Amino acid sequence: MSWCEPLFLLVQCVMMARRLLWWEPFWVLALAPLILLPGRVLPPAWQPLAVLLLFLFWPIRWLAERRLLPPAPLNLALSLLLLWLPVNIWASPTAEVAWQAAGYLLLGVAFYAATAGWPPFVARPPRLAWLLMALGAALALLGPLVAIRDQPWQLIDPLQQAAAPLVDRLGETINPNILAGALVVLLPLTVALALPRPKPAGEPAGAPGRRRLVQIALLALAALMLGVILLADSRGAVLAAGAALLLVLCLRWPRLLWGVLLAGGLAAFWLWWRGDMGLLERLGSGGAI
Repeated sequence: MSWCEPLFLLVQCVMMARRLLWWEPFWVLALAPLILLPGRVLPPAWQPLAVLLLFLFWPIRWLAERRLLPPAPLNLALSLLLLWLPVNIWASPTAEVAWQAAGYLLLGVAFYAATAGWPPFVARPPRLAWLLMALGAALALLGPLVAIRDQPWQLIDPLQQAAAPLVDRLGETINPNILAGALVVLLPLTVALALPRPKPAGEPAGAPGRRRLVQIALLALAALMLGVILLADSRGAVLAAGAALLLVLCLRWPRLLWGVLLAGGLAAFWLWWRGDMGLLERLGSGGAI
């Protein structure tokens, strides 16, 4: 039976590794303040260590699952991004700022890897969707209050002024373009969950009143996100939001694709016939496209 001992130890190690992976999301959340508030909790020279600690559980995942990322079409692009990131840090004129920017990106990557394969979310994927919805609601409600105030948002200026003492005490602000870029990623998911879904044959009828209330709440959240994106005056985010919403609607109702193509063709012909390319130039200015 001696030849079975190594196999038994290997099985034990794999089982222990899988149990340890259950704690990975909490590890990433514990490191999040160090990444999101660089120089406030740790000295700037320690920022690379905090970023690298985000991936402490990745060798454990490789031992338990023989992969680093959950299966997804995104993995190839994400792997190329991670492989090229050291080159970006090396080429940056200021390593401190480069590690801070890389930390924001890698925090999202680590959180994605930790939550996408977390057993409670694997058993019930809608839980992850609702977690993202809660994050989107927090960003849409609180983000404008801590937006950079040298770019005033006239519609909510009284609220910004009321929150100014707290924001000054916090010492952190957010660029409106970054806020809009974060919300534009969550907006399509919110709209997709709010749209009525086709009922599979044989599925028992649910509670229509409860489902309608959820749809109304999600549509209100989507409208809030879209309003913040428009207030941020980010042309790139507005274009991305428009394209993402059209894609979601066409995926839900495929026949709409013909109407979208027809409307786009007519709009392009109208612009060409008038010879007015100013709209396209304004949309493309500043790297919006």
